[in-house]
Amino acid sequence: MGVLVNPRFQVQGSRLAERQLAQPPAVAPSPIAPPVRRKVHLSASDIDKIVAAYQAGGSQVAIAAEFGIHRHTICALLEKEGVVRRATKSLMSDDDVVRATQRYEAGDSLATIALDLDVSPNTVGRALKQSGVLMRPRRGR
Repeated sequence: MGVLVNPRFQVQGSRLAERQLAQPPAVAPSPIAPPVRRKVHLSASDIDKIVAAYQAGGSQVAIAAEFGIHRHTICALLEKEGVVRRATKSLMSDDDVVRATQRYEAGDSLATIALDLDVSPNTVGRALKQSGVLMRPRRGR
């Protein structure tokens, strides 16, 4: 940075720098280090156990926790081994979607409907959109 010509700005600049140096940082560094990820090498017998556990009805999340790997790794292993993945179970039955549609068209909010069905508002909105319900605009839009 070049030298300032006006001495008044030099004094103000140096006072500002002194004040900034005197103040502690706004955010203190975290005392906890992030977890260290270690690559897990799976043997052929481990992969066979994973496939068997999944085919026996185990969830990807539970199997991943057991082997200390991510659920996406389980998914990739199953795909590589040619295992057909199970379809995910819908959180809302057809009757729930019909009732939610009626309530939404009567003016209830997605959040209110979701509380009664014990699902998230996003799940209700997705189910309504898939069934062809015209969604209301969000407030303020």
